[in-house]
Amino acid sequence: MTRDRRPVLVRLYEDENCRLCETLRVELTAHAESWGIALECVDIRTDPRLLRRYATRVPVIEVEGVYVLEAPVSPADVRRAVRQVRRGYRRQRRIYDTHWRWVARLESAWDRRYGHRWRRRWFDSILQVHPPDRPLRCLELAVGAGRNRAFYPAAWTVIWMDASTLWPAVWKRQAPGVPAVIGDVHALPFRDACFDLVLSSFTLCAVWNLPRVVDEVHRVLRPDGAWWWLDHVRGPGLTGWVQRAVRSLWFAVLGCFPDRPVGAWLQSDPRFRWQVRSLWGGVIQTGVGVKAAERDGGPGMTGRRDHGASHRLSRQ
Repeated sequence: MTRDRRPVLVRLYEDENCRLCETLRVELTAHAESWGIALECVDIRTDPRLLRRYATRVPVIEVEGVYVLEAPVSPADVRRAVRQVRRGYRRQRRIYDTHWRWVARLESAWDRRYGHRWRRRWFDSILQVHPPDRPLRCLELAVGAGRNRAFYPAAWTVIWMDASTLWPAVWKRQAPGVPAVIGDVHALPFRDACFDLVLSSFTLCAVWNLPRVVDEVHRVLRPDGAWWWLDHVRGPGLTGWVQRAVRSLWFAVLGCFPDRPVGAWLQSDPRFRWQVRSLWGGVIQTGVGVKAAERDGGPGMTGRRDHGASHRLSRQ
């Protein structure tokens, strides 16, 4: 499947006692292949938060976390939202492939004003948990221009990965000694349990399918390995309302989502032990998820374990 035809995630929040939900589910299932969607049905009664939020508004459709359609909603509405998402992702690829030099300059200006300070604080937190003199194998996702390279400890073995085929020319000039791979965060080209750390900064705001990315990171991490992330998220109060109001325009221009509740989504995955911290009034979040290890002697026990990671995290 080409990148243009990647299935768009459509999540249906339903109640089994709702006939409209059943009708909509049947119609979306019938059109899933032709429309290029991956349908996920969620019973709101399994989660008290969903029940409080959607009890009187089912069926509710969420398309890639970008568009939320509430009752009354029809298959035509869903198809229209899916098309809008696809157009947005095509703009995203044009931005990051065709206009990558402009993006690099924009990232550089942003990094000088804000990003470098946040990255430094982020790495300070990482190095408090993972001593810089300990050899670790690390994967950084969607590395872009590689602006985190200044913070890598010399003892780490770091591998860069990005989906764009235009960044390698930059990497060769700026960091010729760093191994780099062209790949998709939704299908990481690495074997199981081969990394101690995974890093992603300002990446999860732009991925197609966050649950799939979480699955892939979980797969490549060793038991007790850690996934550190830094991203902009939906802010509280009026800030969040403004982010939601400009979401479609932001997505069309920059190719990412300004108001994804990344921390809340990640914390719902029980395969990791999560800690999340908010910065800059709640608009920026940083967090770490430690992969829950198998029991000693159980299946899947490969690689090194960091028995002190959870203890050090709990003390921060």
